[in-house]
Amino acid sequence: VWKEQNGAARACTTSRQCPSTHYCTPVTTWTGTVYQTKSLCCPSKNFVCSQPRDVGVRCSSTRITRWYFNADTKTCQTFEYNGCEGNRNNFASQKSCQNYCLSEACPPGTVVAKDGDSSRLMQCSNPGGNGRISGGCPEGYTCYSSPLLDQNVCCGASTELQSLCPTSSTPFISALSLQPMQCTPNVDGACPGNFFCWFSTTATSVNAFYCCRSPDSVDTGFCPPQLVPVPGEGGAQYKYCSPSAPLNDAIQGCGANRHCQFSTNLERYICCGLESDVRLPNVCPPQPANLVPVELAGNYRTCNPYARAGTPQSCPDNSACLYTGNDNGFICCRVQLGGGKA
Repeated sequence: VWKEQNGAARACTTSRQCPSTHYCTPVTTWTGTVYQTKSLCCPSKNFVCSQPRDVGVRCSSTRITRWYFNADTKTCQTFEYNGCEGNRNNFASQKSCQNYCLSEACPPGTVVAKDGDSSRLMQCSNPGGNGRISGGCPEGYTCYSSPLLDQNVCCGASTELQSLCPTSSTPFISALSLQPMQCTPNVDGACPGNFFCWFSTTATSVNAFYCCRSPDSVDTGFCPPQLVPVPGEGGAQYKYCSPSAPLNDAIQGCGANRHCQFSTNLERYICCGLESDVRLPNVCPPQPANLVPVELAGNYRTCNPYARAGTPQSCPDNSACLYTGNDNGFICCRVQLGGGKA
């Protein structure tokens, strides 16, 4: 972490940028009483791997064999470390050194693609392109230019690893181990910034929690990216829960395939789930065909058929206020185009 002259970690904002050698990222730390998340300046992989070998200061009778990335030869080499201080270009194994520095051009949480089981990196010809339009990268990878390696590389995650997360999300992959990061649910700071803890039930995951994110996600203040609130009893917008309650607890549990998450807007824990699991039954009239309900915070959007357009009781554009013929009364319905999901 970049530090000010007084030794304090440098916080960063849109108006207070990091040095060119560092990048701004959310970091969660334990203050002794609460978890606190701040955006701090952390060193880029390029900066770390470009630093010269530093044997440090002797603080023990034994020297330690470590590895560093030689930016001239573009290989990882051994050196004898004195045990204290030095710099971050200091790795416990050759594999960790290679994994980390060869992924220098990759965004945090992504790693380079290699050609089969070999150590040879897959190359590409169209930086910024992904998959077929990258000029050499497999699906799930994007082409990036690596100044440290003087070549283009493919960064991302394999389709097998992507299956650990919801559709359109990607797991956080450690640049040191090349393994997806596991996490503890409902614990602040369990995942890096912009990632959330997700329970995966694929054959690869063996029923474990992983840090996942969606590149196009927006924090709504209610549920993590890719998830929507589960409606409560009696038409309530939210189902409140306790993170320590069993999933099948009738009062404070969320049920299978759902997660108890802290809502920053409500300042309470609520149940969240995939939209496909939470979606409400279609109670719109059968005619005209292909009508589906408009949802608001996991519940039907109720309306008044006489309300003026633009008022809270009216329906959004391209939808109409229709009577459902049951306890839901009037709700907003819209035409589902192309038979896709609502």
